[in-house]
Order: sequence, then structure tokens, then C-alpha cells
Amino acid sequence: MKPRAVLDANTLIAGLPATSGTLAKLIDHWRRGAFQVVTSQHIMEEVRRGWAKPYWRRRISSAQVDRGLRLIAHWAEVTPITVRVDGVAKHSEDDLVIATALSGRADFLVTSDIPFR
Repeated sequence: MKPRAVLDANTLIAGLPATSGTLAKLIDHWRRGAFQVVTSQHIMEEVRRGWAKPYWRRRISSAQVDRGLRLIAHWAEVTPITVRVDGVAKHSEDDLVIATALSGRADFLVTSDIPFR
């Protein structure tokens, strides 16, 4: 059975368009089937909002955004959030990322920005 990993929105936002570096390697390993990505509608919506910001609009095309969103929707397992997590992360939206990992029975949570209390 493949390891299961939740990639937070920032990891997906920066990793999918990356052509080199750690995040590009991580996405490449996912595409090659080294692990199963587990996500939620919450994370997918964060990715959508992130790529709509001016920084990313200047760097990637709308076609790249569409391809990235289709890749996530097609290859990631979208799990409903069934586990409630409150007050673990500094920001409540980050609690939803942790809840995604727990709900989706993920082995790993890849994130760059969840400060814990």
C-alpha cells in the first residue's frame, strides 16, 4: 500500500508549476506514483484562491492553473473532512488541513506554514 500524504495549499500552489527544487521533486514523485495525495475541498479551494492572486497571475497562465486543478482533482483522493480539529494551529483554516490529514488517514502532512500553539 502506498504512503498517503496531504500536501497543504502552499505546497501545491508553489510545487505544481515548479520546474526544479524540492517541491518540483515532491510533485514528480507523486506523479510517478510514489505516494497517494489526499486532499479536501477546503485545500482545493485554497489552491484556487492562491493561484488567483496577482503574484501567481503574473507567473503562470490560466491554462496552467486549469491543468494544475485538473491534476489535483484527477490524481488526488478528495476526502470529506470527518474529524474535527480545533485550536491546534494558530489559524482555524490550518486546523482544516490537519483535519484533512486525520480524516483521510494520511501518513504524512507536508506543509510549510502551520504554526502550532
